[in-house]
Amino acid sequence: MPNFYVIDPSLFNMTGHEYVMNLFIYKEAISHGYEPVILCQKEFIPNPSDNIKIHPVFQYTPYDKHPISWDYDQTVLTNGNREIFSLLSTHLPSESLPKNSVILLHTACITLLVGLARWIKKLHRPDLKIRIVLRWPAFRRMFHRENAEAYCKKACSIYPKLQGDIRFYADNRGLKAYYEKLTGLPFLQTPIGIQFHDIPPIPPPSKQEGLRFVFAGNPREEKGFFLIVNALTKHLERYPKDIFHLHTIHSPKISMDLRARFPNNVCTNNNFLSGRAYFEYLLKGDILLVPYNIESYQYRTSHIFMEALGLGRSAILTKGSWMEEVLQDFSQPLGIVMEEWTADSLIEAMHQIHEQRESLLQNAYDTAEYIRNTHNPSQWVNLMLEESS
Repeated sequence: MPNFYVIDPSLFNMTGHEYVMNLFIYKEAISHGYEPVILCQKEFIPNPSDNIKIHPVFQYTPYDKHPISWDYDQTVLTNGNREIFSLLSTHLPSESLPKNSVILLHTACITLLVGLARWIKKLHRPDLKIRIVLRWPAFRRMFHRENAEAYCKKACSIYPKLQGDIRFYADNRGLKAYYEKLTGLPFLQTPIGIQFHDIPPIPPPSKQEGLRFVFAGNPREEKGFFLIVNALTKHLERYPKDIFHLHTIHSPKISMDLRARFPNNVCTNNNFLSGRAYFEYLLKGDILLVPYNIESYQYRTSHIFMEALGLGRSAILTKGSWMEEVLQDFSQPLGIVMEEWTADSLIEAMHQIHEQRESLLQNAYDTAEYIRNTHNPSQWVNLMLEESS
């Protein structure tokens, strides 16, 4: 039986998309007749009920980058690439790799590309499927953009000379175009792999007088959480029956303050949610709020956004973001795009939602099944297993 090795030094806890992605990749690999193994961060402690084979071996992570100086960037690059070469050489020697095995490096960045290439060159295994999924641009969290991109271009230039079925991927059209222009290599676009199998029944569009808005995920500034907070007073003066469900994970003080200020309009939840409980939380809203700052999210996707669309929820999002790119693919409007990343622009978008309420909510509801059929683990892993032409 061939193996399916998942390499993810960014997996160090059970929150966010990292854990969800690795879990669905693992389960899908089994369904395709592979024996999966995940190599991840030393800090990661798996849930025993998941029953997955884990090797927590990595000390460094692509997330461990701070834009301090180019010298610091170079140290991070050296550490990451040296470690992945050493660990793969130790844990995955050629003689232990069954024929036609898959090597998947996902949520990767340039701190890993050279080390991985050195290991592939050392193997001399043309039968292996090598899959590299880049989920953010080369310059993310790097001090010197031009140097980081030059390094990425040089690192990627190694791969066409290596043996094996090697393919590169990005998870959105903008990032795919960015890497193809930078590297000269072809990239494929992945769907967003979301486990919709345990969703509750999806209710039709609400007819109640007020609208329900929901914000999910960590209450970070780059996600626009404080834009929402700053917009509440002015919005509620015009629409006093609207309700806001705000996720305030690990932020009890913020939660208490919001409940005290808006006792009739704001509900908070401080807990990390997953599975059915998470989907039930999203369904508390008619509209998902994803007013993300495109300085951080220009090339980044949002699983939360796609999950909400798969549940038939409409959305408010930021101009120039990946979320706008997704909505442009549909002939019917599914949400409202904020013109600027400001509280006033968010307020205007919420008012527009009210004005177009009936059509937006119905369009989103009607599109949900298509989203679920397109963006799921089976489609994601099927793409990884396709042969190069």
